[in-house]
Amino acid sequence: MNLLRSCKKAAELITLAQDEPLSTLDKLRLKLHFSICGNCRNVEQQIAQIGLLMRSPLEGEDASPGNDAAP
Repeated sequence: MNLLRSCKKAAELITLAQDEPLSTLDKLRLKLHFSICGNCRNVEQQIAQIGLLMRSPLEGEDASPGNDAAP
């Protein structure tokens, strides 16, 4: 198994998973790869955390018109 090529494919799947659901086969491929590659597992966790941090400010905003903080 060529781990470098496998890591490249894992990175592609990690990125793709941010935009759309992965197929069952691709999920299994990632899970298998993560079982032997701690670096890619860490990258996936970091990207997931970044996604949460990017979404959380938007979810907490009250976008109602006329809800200004100024008196």
